[in-house]
Amino acid sequence: MSGDPRTQNLAKILVGYSTKVKEGEVVSIDGENAAAPLLLAVYEEVLKAGGNPVLNVALDGQIAAYFKHASDKQLEWISPFAEWMVDNADVRIAIGASTNTRELSGVPPERQTLRLEVTGAGEEPLRAVFIRAPWVERTGEGVEVLATWEGHPVAIRGDGVLATSFHPELTDDHRVHAIFMAMVTNAKDQDDEREAARG
Repeated sequence: MSGDPRTQNLAKILVGYSTKVKEGEVVSIDGENAAAPLLLAVYEEVLKAGGNPVLNVALDGQIAAYFKHASDKQLEWISPFAEWMVDNADVRIAIGASTNTRELSGVPPERQTLRLEVTGAGEEPLRAVFIRAPWVERTGEGVEVLATWEGHPVAIRGDGVLATSFHPELTDDHRVHAIFMAMVTNAKDQDDEREAARG
């Protein structure tokens, strides 16, 4: 492929270094049409590495159209293709390249949310915004699962890190932020105690 050498170099880094694609691996390549040159370069690099690329490209306006027109039943439906990719892809490379960062500004937040019960966030379910977010496939020792959706972890914490598959900043519910702030405060208190113990 001819094109911008920076695009080709980035594709080589993503495939050969960041994800270390191996022969026979199924590689999910997700992105938006504005990223077409990089998506194609990544696709080619996966082929050169012996991987099996599966390309999934979202069109401009697709997400807004989905939230605007989908029924509640359609919002809850999970694509068999997406499920297959989660269960079978060995590597996932996602390239965000939105040309309209306000695409969802006209969509009411309640249309973009699911109700989740989150450990440490009280009894009331939390409204969570998912935008093409994956869930956690595996957790290591010492990782606490705070919330699940359809049996998959979507909020975890461990070793000073809090990770979510949804976007807590997109709603006016600040309980996930409160959990994070409590983690930061506790870590600072522990640091202060260690410092005081040293004299």
